[in-house]
Amino acid sequence: MKTCITDQRISEECLEHLCELGYPAIKLPPVPGLSSAVASHTDIILFHHKNTLIASKEYFSTNASLADEIRAALPSHNIILSDERQRGRYPYDAIFNALVIGKYLFAKTDTVCPDILRYAEISDLTVVHTNQGYPACTVLPVGQSAAVTADFGMARLMSDCGIEVLTVSQDEAIKLPPYRNGFIGGAAGAFDDKILFIGNFDALSEHEKISVFLKKHGYRAISLDPDASVLFDLGGILFCE
Repeated sequence: MKTCITDQRISEECLEHLCELGYPAIKLPPVPGLSSAVASHTDIILFHHKNTLIASKEYFSTNASLADEIRAALPSHNIILSDERQRGRYPYDAIFNALVIGKYLFAKTDTVCPDILRYAEISDLTVVHTNQGYPACTVLPVGQSAAVTADFGMARLMSDCGIEVLTVSQDEAIKLPPYRNGFIGGAAGAFDDKILFIGNFDALSEHEKISVFLKKHGYRAISLDPDASVLFDLGGILFCE
């Protein structure tokens, strides 16, 4: 079964487009006690790699109907429920925020959920420590060997790992109220040969350069709401089958 998981605040226009593509959405409610800006962000609540999901046991217990919906939609997935939970402010709100590209897992290792590090070990992923607590938000993976980011620290780390990186500028067209801007990884999700943007991809000041980079690596950009004037950082979209 095809499905996608995303922040409950995603627009109806984006939801309709996802359904047209064959991916009905499961919407995530917020984690109590976190900043409303990120409390229902997908990459704050879930770590996803291949057929494994890692999340807080407390969050799933509090949202039992959501847990049932995810299990029903993803019967072949291994769901690991951690005793760890998000708390307070950054970086402790982001303990499930980790990024996998190819054989590398990028995470702030001193605060990331230990279950993610154990998963990396048994999955033969090489763990790379990041000073950035939101690696999955600041980076848009492009397949298994390329990425787009405006975070120079992440760009340097990924380049050192042999990942081809397109570095772009911070773009105020990516909205994350009350902050000045959000991040490109949090404004998109990938499946097959497509990278779907939450809003209008063409709103990005460097959309043409990004489009060329995506095409180079076999991907194409799709706007989930081409009539919008901006993009929205909702912690990305997870596509699962």
